[in-house]
Amino acid sequence: MMALSARLWRLPSRFCASSAVLASKRCLGRVECKSSTLLLVDSRHYNNNGSVNPPCPQRVSSVRGYAQHPTPDAASRNRLMWLVYFSGFIGAFMFFAVIRREFKKYQKKKRGIVEMKIPAFGHRIFICKYKDFVLFDTVGQNIEELERFAVREDDVWLVGWPRSGTTWSQEIIYLIQTGLDFEGAGSAPLDDRFPYLEFQYPGYEAIAKYPSPRLIKSHLPFHLLPGDIHVKKPKIIYIARNPKDIIVSYYHFIRMLLPFRFTGQFPEFFNLFLSDQLPYSPWWKHVREFWEHRNENNILFIKYEDLQKDLRGVIREISQFLGKNLTEEQVEAIAEHCTFHKMKTNHCVNHTWFENLGLKRKGEADFIRKGRIGDWKNYMTAEMSGRVDKLLEQKLGDTDLNFEFSPQEE
Repeated sequence: MMALSARLWRLPSRFCASSAVLASKRCLGRVECKSSTLLLVDSRHYNNNGSVNPPCPQRVSSVRGYAQHPTPDAASRNRLMWLVYFSGFIGAFMFFAVIRREFKKYQKKKRGIVEMKIPAFGHRIFICKYKDFVLFDTVGQNIEELERFAVREDDVWLVGWPRSGTTWSQEIIYLIQTGLDFEGAGSAPLDDRFPYLEFQYPGYEAIAKYPSPRLIKSHLPFHLLPGDIHVKKPKIIYIARNPKDIIVSYYHFIRMLLPFRFTGQFPEFFNLFLSDQLPYSPWWKHVREFWEHRNENNILFIKYEDLQKDLRGVIREISQFLGKNLTEEQVEAIAEHCTFHKMKTNHCVNHTWFENLGLKRKGEADFIRKGRIGDWKNYMTAEMSGRVDKLLEQKLGDTDLNFEFSPQEE
């Protein structure tokens, strides 16, 4: 019995050892079929009483055929060796890439930045949440530098939620502030004349070197603007727009730009807006913060709908706020330059460079689209409209801020 147990215990190790020798010798092209002992170990069968059955001819034949397989040459062995090296390199690269990504995520979390992955925008993470607001990931990476941006007392800032009429307002403010520089307005891109603080071009470092007085645009909420802005108290103009038209305009803007990778339909985008999953959300909090500060001497709160109804009146209001006295002829000249048709065809403000750089998706709307009040009626169902009304009631109902949703309300 002891002998049988020892024999059974040695069987797996003998089998594995002989198989390993076979495999290694085959790979090196040196298998020799002269050792009958080696070849027959695999084919022997042990009975319960410890006796050994004769080897199976079929198994012996198959082992011999296996051993007599043509051996690879040196070139094949070299190719196999480099393939192993390359696979190891790829594995190591992927491993360190994962480690780097997780470390960056950990660093962001320590700074209070939480990555957001929205399936509607593909697998790439391009937005994050910081202090209750959703930001582009590129903005989140530089948020501390933006908060420390050096503000000057003679700066003029324009702030608003995306698609609220900031481009239109920028051109008006530029002309007022520069004494009607139509030549510059027709030759230099708006992004150079009136740069966007948190955008990569020209970048906050370049804007810091602009000569005074600077014109600066931002979509940041009130409490995320540079800290100096609450000390130096520069002129700030905030523009708001009714949320129903904003949703439609923002939807077309996001679909237009290829980097966003959004190909969903309007209902999906509508839900992203209401669930605060779009850049610079939540909209209601963005607007409310500035509405609560509207009576400060350095802040002017205007509405997109007022620009539509009374463009000349808003031009006068802005010029008075900036301390610029305009004649009626000058007001008329600015109003004529800033009509919707002129803005849409002006290559310095209509962002045609999106298309030149291959950033615009073919077949989508232009950067400057319709410029109307009430276009939301062509997209929203009654149920959707009711949900926006409910949002306004819940979040802004305790304020006296009202919006116009139809041109019939003029």
